[in-house]
Amino acid sequence: MDKIIDFLRTNSGILILSVGLLTLIITLIKLFPKRPRLKITGYSRWAGVNATEIRGNDDPTDRMVGDETNASREMLTTITLSLRNTSKKRAFNVRIKKLHSGMRVRKNLPEDYSIEPDDETTLELEYAKRIYGKYKNIKKPEFFKEIDITEDFGKKEPVVEILYENSKGKEYTVSHIIKKSG
Repeated sequence: MDKIIDFLRTNSGILILSVGLLTLIITLIKLFPKRPRLKITGYSRWAGVNATEIRGNDDPTDRMVGDETNASREMLTTITLSLRNTSKKRAFNVRIKKLHSGMRVRKNLPEDYSIEPDDETTLELEYAKRIYGKYKNIKKPEFFKEIDITEDFGKKEPVVEILYENSKGKEYTVSHIIKKSG
């Protein structure tokens, strides 16, 4: 016990200095502002098909359609994104900055929409892809359920980029990339 007390007496300056430096480092870390976060999660689901278009007939008056006639149909996929404000203190003004060329907005955010702290909202996008094939396949909606749309996007190509700004006017962007699940 005496050795510990002697050690503290002789090295008290170093001990006080190290505790002070540790306190200073912790205080400085707390002073640096953390980047506010807007988290995007989402999923896509098959939404249906549009009307079948017969193509490839040289004679426009020919109304005979067989199973081997060429046809095309537009497949619709709905992408639902959930935007969540993970900040505990700040609200964000949110808007779409950039949208992939094949996307349409089904349910948009109102102009200058504000997401409160620990709150979330949804954004619905629709992707239309034209599928070509024989009429016997194209006329059945079940044919489209197995088609993978993730191949239409690059591995790092975002579907949507969201611009959000805090109350101080500082802007940030976040993007969402479609990945194949399963």
